[in-house]
Formats: sequence, structure tokens, C-alpha cells
Amino acid sequence: MAEINKRQIVRNAAIAKFARLVVKHLYSTDWTLVAEMCGVLDLLNQPEHERVRRAQYFGDDDYPDAVSHFLKTVFDSDEQVGLLLVHTIAQQETSDDEELSQQAKGEFEQALSMFGEQDTDITSILQSLQPPVAEEFIKVTWIPDDFYEKLINEINQLHGAGLPFSLPILIRKLLENLIIDILRKRYGRQQVSLYYDTSRRRFHDFSILLQNLDSHKADFHYIAPNLDSSIIRSTNQYRETGNSAAHSIDVNLTVEQISQDKHNINYLVQYLLRILQRL
Repeated sequence: MAEINKRQIVRNAAIAKFARLVVKHLYSTDWTLVAEMCGVLDLLNQPEHERVRRAQYFGDDDYPDAVSHFLKTVFDSDEQVGLLLVHTIAQQETSDDEELSQQAKGEFEQALSMFGEQDTDITSILQSLQPPVAEEFIKVTWIPDDFYEKLINEINQLHGAGLPFSLPILIRKLLENLIIDILRKRYGRQQVSLYYDTSRRRFHDFSILLQNLDSHKADFHYIAPNLDSSIIRSTNQYRETGNSAAHSIDVNLTVEQISQDKHNINYLVQYLLRILQRL
């Protein structure tokens, strides 16, 4: 007999024994609650498992079979989640809010040992089930306000979710707003025309903002000595990429392509933030 079949037979025997113990000692288990706690409420709500709660409510004889069938489905879906579920159930209190008797605890411990996880800790299982935290695409140490925090968070979420088409647009938006705020903070209302078109009551186009920053870059050398035309050109590159993503129907962008520029984008964002912070 193949090893995989032996393991499945032992697991199914453990599930059957565990189901009988649930009916014997924890008949009033709140299945909706434990399923929701373990992230398997969608499985419990499937028509094939409606008997779990109905048989429990009416006291029908097929209650242990319904429980066993549900547990098998969970284990077949994800063994770690199955272990989380049986341990969560076993650690419940009785309907009278009293702890399980020592005999009942011993029976549950014996059944749980059949799953091959005698010393399983629920916290450890939960930690193992947590999805890996995606590395932030843009990582900064200082943010001027909630607007930038939300914008950077949305950029990171789009990158983490693998959604490339909106990503260049928001990167463009981030860089554009940083340029606006740098010019506005440096020149205020005295030279508002550098960043704001009063006749149209709107900020200048990004291209004009970059031209104005380029022509006045010497005004920033006391805090950013290496602010030069190369920084402006690099920023303009992402302006053009954002424009293409927003207006072209033929853009063939991938997250991998954008990720290749991660270092340069982070450098520009952090560089502009430092200028803004020091003004």
C-alpha cells in the first residue's frame, strides 16, 4: 500500500474519532463561529455541508457523519487549516461554561495525536497560515501628510496585487504632487505662477512644473547640491510613462517591468521628500 494512502487512512480514522468525540462532549459546538474563526465558513455554507448545523439542531442520528464529512473537506482543502479547526474545536468549553472533564480532555488529546501533531499550538498554525508580507515597492521614512501616506500605500497595494496598469499613473501623481509642494513651499504666493495657473485656476501641467523646477534648480542647491537636469529628466521619464498608461490602449505593462525601476523610483521619491522636508 502506498505511503500516501496509509496516511490518508490514518487521517480519516482520526477525523471519524474526533467527530464522535465532538458529538459526545461538545455537541453544542457553534459551527458558524469556529468555521469563521478558521476561515472555512464558505465551505460550511456549501449545500453538501448543510447537515452539520441542521442535524445538530434537530438531534438527528447523522450528526457525527455530517461533522466527519465537513472535517474531511477542510483537510482535503488545506491540512494546516484542518489542524487549526480541530484544535480550535477541542479547546472549546462545554455548553455549561465548564471545562471539559479530565477524561474528555484525555480522549481529545488521544484523537489529536492521531493527526501526527501532538504538540500543535494554534498560534503557531495561525502564523504559518499568514500570507507572506509583500515587500513595499516604495519605502520612505518621512511623509508630510495623510495624502502622501494614502497615495504611497495605494501604490504599494497595487504592486503587491500585481496590477500594473494603474501603477505608473499613481507614481506619476506622486512625483507631480511632490514637485508642486516643493515649488509652493519654496516660493509661496510671491511667485505663484511657477506652479499655479491663476487664469485657469489649476496647477500647471507636470511638464511645465518640471521646466520651472529645472530653471530654478540653483535656488535649491543649499539643501540639494546635486539637484541637476539629470534628476529632472529622470522624473520626466515617469511622467511620460504615467501619461502612456493613462491614455494609450496599447500599453503592455507588467509588474516585472515596473519593478526593474524600483530603485530609481525610490531614489527620486526619497530625494524629493528630503527637499520638501528641509525647505
